[in-house]
Amino acid sequence: MSLTVTYKDNKFSLVGKDGRTYDVSAAQQQQWQQTLNGLATQHGLKDAQDLLSKGTVAVPEAGDSQWRMATEAGIAPRDINASVVALNEHIGNPDLIQTYHEGDLKPDFIMLPVPPEEEPILGSDAPAGMPAPTPGNTKPADFAQMLAKEPDEKKRAGLIDGYFKAAASDPKTAVNDLKKAVNDLLQLDFGKDSKGNDINPSVRQEIIRTYVEGKKPGEQLQALKDLAEVNWKDDVAVDTEILAVAKELGFSRDQIGTINEGVKE
Repeated sequence: MSLTVTYKDNKFSLVGKDGRTYDVSAAQQQQWQQTLNGLATQHGLKDAQDLLSKGTVAVPEAGDSQWRMATEAGIAPRDINASVVALNEHIGNPDLIQTYHEGDLKPDFIMLPVPPEEEPILGSDAPAGMPAPTPGNTKPADFAQMLAKEPDEKKRAGLIDGYFKAAASDPKTAVNDLKKAVNDLLQLDFGKDSKGNDINPSVRQEIIRTYVEGKKPGEQLQALKDLAEVNWKDDVAVDTEILAVAKELGFSRDQIGTINEGVKE
């Protein structure tokens, strides 16, 4: 996962997705100022500090690509070519960026059209400026905790929607990656809210509902069938919510097929 360039107390530093800060050497400070000043000028800005105040600049780590860095920052897949690749014309080949190593004087700076001082992730303890949660930067169990801490159902649904969109960001693996993200979440226990109420039914229904919404009726039915065929750790509980969403959409138990016999209607 990428490291974000920050400027504080008159010096540059790097911040990881875990909030850890990495110092930058004196030689890097001087060269980075010069390089970022040049990028700022290309985009009609005053200097490096102005550039960092208007958007996010990051350096790639192993396995990163412009596409991955953009999706981890919460940018919609359909917007990546127009808003990220186009913004980074200084990178000769958008599919080839160099991994940052400690001490690099001229790393590949990737600019992302994301405000550097965003609000913390809803329902999480993440510091300001951290990107929206995705399968690439947030473990399923950690994401489950975020959902459990968010009392507003609409905001929870928004987090789930963003998480799933990021999971399906690569067209080549979108179907399988999205299924995995859904399955990973439905296996989890979301616990109770601040009043001691079990939120598993509502959160699981939100996950299932978000997964199938926007699909054609036939595709919705097949998606629900696929979920029902999974042998969940708590099969009765998950199948109960699959059936509840199915009924909302006008499907019968017989149409879904493999609902656990222990599920009561």
